[in-house]
Parts: sequence; structure tokens; C-alpha cells
Amino acid sequence: MATADSTHFLLVAPPSWGHVRPTCQLALRLLDCDANIVATVLVPPIMMAKSQAEVATHVGSTAPSSRIRVLTMFELDDPNPFKHMQPFVETFSAAYKTLRDGKVITCAATKIAYDPVSAPVAVVIDSFLAPVMFATRALTGSSVPIVCFATGSVLSIMRIHTPETLGGLGDFTARVAAEAERSGETQDVAGGKLYRRTTGAIVQVPGLPSMYDHEFFPQDTSVANVVTGLLKSAQAFFEQGDAVLLSSSYVLEREAIDAMKVWLSETKKDVYGVGPLLPANYWGVHTDGGATAVQVFLDAMLETHGRKSVVLISFGSFFWPAVQDYVDETILALIEKGIPFILCHPSSRAVISSELAEKITSSGLGVLSSWIPQHYVLTHPATGWFLTHGGQGGVTEALASGIPLICWPIEGDQVVTSVHASVNLGVGFELIEVRSGDGLKPIHRLGGRAPKGTRAAMAAEIREVLDSARGEAGAQMRTRAEEMRNELKNSWVEGGIARTELQAFVAKFK
Repeated sequence: MATADSTHFLLVAPPSWGHVRPTCQLALRLLDCDANIVATVLVPPIMMAKSQAEVATHVGSTAPSSRIRVLTMFELDDPNPFKHMQPFVETFSAAYKTLRDGKVITCAATKIAYDPVSAPVAVVIDSFLAPVMFATRALTGSSVPIVCFATGSVLSIMRIHTPETLGGLGDFTARVAAEAERSGETQDVAGGKLYRRTTGAIVQVPGLPSMYDHEFFPQDTSVANVVTGLLKSAQAFFEQGDAVLLSSSYVLEREAIDAMKVWLSETKKDVYGVGPLLPANYWGVHTDGGATAVQVFLDAMLETHGRKSVVLISFGSFFWPAVQDYVDETILALIEKGIPFILCHPSSRAVISSELAEKITSSGLGVLSSWIPQHYVLTHPATGWFLTHGGQGGVTEALASGIPLICWPIEGDQVVTSVHASVNLGVGFELIEVRSGDGLKPIHRLGGRAPKGTRAAMAAEIREVLDSARGEAGAQMRTRAEEMRNELKNSWVEGGIARTELQAFVAKFK
């Protein structure tokens, strides 16, 4: 149980499930590393319920619930995650001071009062929370190490944050300030334009094939203005933090992680690759899908279409393709070929017309849902492929389930993850004809061939990919994905690379 003599780690996550989930799993893995560790996980109220449910996944591990405390320091009943950011930052200092002083701390949401424990030996902060890093420094200076927790693709981090000689954007913060002064625009606007500015230059990121700079923007949708502040935050962490924890895995990104270690060794920062950060029982047997329509559908498709027959389609909780016709064409192709599918559409940007919904329902081959138990679906014997935007979290879950990919990248780290999965890892196809905007410019690895930008071209490509997925090429990808499943699982056994890296981290900071 937690005592005043426990080794205490504080972990801080922003209002984004893609960041909160690996933070919770990191805390649980820390507890598994050492019976004397206690972890406090500080999250915004919008993430409390999901965080508590995620922590419950420690069943079967050695981490008792008394050693992990998930809490928030304010109340806010607003579904907009951006509304939680400012009060989260503003209330952090008081929470950290309470923990530093070894006092009782009370969760504002659950009203649970947690007993005093020793002051944190290190504060692990998500790379998007630079203000929290500055607040920590203001209270404890350099006496308490600050660890940058970088979620997502390491290849994407290398592309953005390294010097230009390593394929990165260089000193992005300084460039944004100079551009804002020159243009008279705000830093967010100037940074957004700078982030997406391309010249056709060839970029070489360690671990990726050579790419034109415009290939990193395959769609004409963008969150560039929002991205500016996040990129500046992460840069501050890489410059001022004491160490870096990566949620990615050596199994997925060994060359990129090794390159990042070399880069940050210049500033004496240790880097630890501790992924995959999935529940300890992720590789167990799961037989309950909650008696949902999705479970009923999968069981029926297993009986009528056989194992590995269903295609799961999901573009994540935020993104949606720029060209709706391409989504419609994908559904038509699946129905035409008699391939069963699940279309998950949680994003507020999703467009599902009544005509499309009717086609799906009347076909008897598809299910529409705004939410699915993704782990259950990926591990169901009927599921064979994951058509994804290429987000690092979803890709990791799929490969940890032995499911190969069909990648449809939209923005951010999805681009490099899709290229890496298809070109380097050999676990999936990357769709080319789904691009728009700058994505219609030439692609270096295809000998300079550019997408045609027509529905006809996209229709031909998706049908060709679906045929290949059911042929020899698809079989080879499935074999490799199943090999990666075992490699990812073995990362956490005694002597596994993720376990060894986390043990080294604990040994240094406890």
C-alpha cells in the first residue's frame, strides 16, 4: 500500500484520450516495476471517468489500486476538451504544492481524500503541457526532475522537432516569432502557415524513405493554427526537460528511437522507449462485447463469411476524410465485393447521409456505430482488416491484435505512420488516390507519380486494394502483423525491451 516512504511519481495528462490512456498505462507499468512505487495521475475532469475505467485494467497485474490515485483539481461539466485546458493549468500549481509538501490531496470530482505520501521523485508531464512544466520548475526548480512524456509516433517527432539536418523543422518557435513579426499576424496564424509551407524539397527523416515536404500534408483539411501552440510546447520540453519517455515501441520504430537517443544525447537527455502502453491483459482471451449490435454482427459474419472476413473502418474520434465521395465509394466497393464491414464514426466531422446509411443497412453487410469496443472488435475472430487514418494509438492496437492495415492518412503523425507501416513494416496498404489539396502533388517514393484526384481513380484503387488484401499480398501482411503481435506482447515479459527500458528509468529516478 502507499506509505510516506513510497517512491512517488506524478504523471500529468491533457484533455485528450489519446494522451490520457497511455499515461494511465504508464502509471500501471511503473507500479508493476517496483512494489514500493505509488503513482498520482492528474487529469482534467472530462477524462476522469475514462481514466478510472482504464486503471481498472490492472486486474491480473501486481499493482494494487491503493497505489494509484487518479484525480482532478476542479469541476467542469463541459464536453469541449479545449475548455478544460486553462483551468487545468491554473489549478496545477496548488495540486503540485500539496503533493510536494506531503499533504492530503482531495479529488474535486470524486471527493476522495488521498492519504499523504512522500513528495514526487519525478514529474512526468505530457509534451503538450509546457505551462505545467514551467509551473513545476517555479516550485521545485531543478531539484525534482521533469520528464517529457511524448505520445504518438517517434518518426513524427523527428520530422517536426529535430534539426533540419535530420529532416526536422529546426527551431520552430524562433521561426514562428520571426514570421509573426514580419507578417504582423498572431503567432498562431503565422505558425499555422509556416507549419504547412512547402517548397517541394526532399526530406530525409531517419527511418523513413525520402519524401517531398508536401507529402506530409495529404489532405486539404488542417488544424494548423491549433498545432502551433502544441508544437511550441513540445519543443520547450525537448529543450528544457530532464529526460524523455516515449509511448512508442522498439518493435514499431527502432531506427527512429535510436536516432532520437543520439540526437538528445547531445544535451545529456536520456530517452526511454516504453511502448506498447496497452493493458497488461490486452493479449488475453476476450469473449464479451457487451451484447451490442456490433457483437451480434461480428458473430453473424463469422458464421456466414468466416474468419478474418470483416473490415473495421475508423478515422478516430476527431478526423474525417476531406472528400466525402471517397468514403461513399469505399462503402460501395465493400458491398459490391460482398465484404462485411463496421463503419465507426465518432467524430463530429463525420458525414453519413441518409442514403449511405440506407445502403449500409439494406446490404446486410455493414454496421454503423458512433462507438465500438475497439479492443473487442480487433480481437474478434471475424475481424480481418483495419481501414484506419493511421493514428499511432489505433495502429498499435491493431498490430498488437495481429490485424493488418489499410491506411488513409489525413493529418499529423498519421502520414509517417502510414508510410512506415506500408513501406518499412510490410503490414498494410497505403491508399494514394484518397488525397486532396497538397496531397495531389508528386510522391517521391512512387517515382514522382501524382494522384489523379478523381473519384474514378479512387474507386479503382480501393477495389484493387480489397482484392489484394484477400490475395497473396494480404496473406503476407497478415503473417507479418501476427509476428508483430507476438513481438509487442513479448516487449513486456521479463527481459523484454519495454520492460527493460522502464526498469532503467525507474532505477535512475526513484
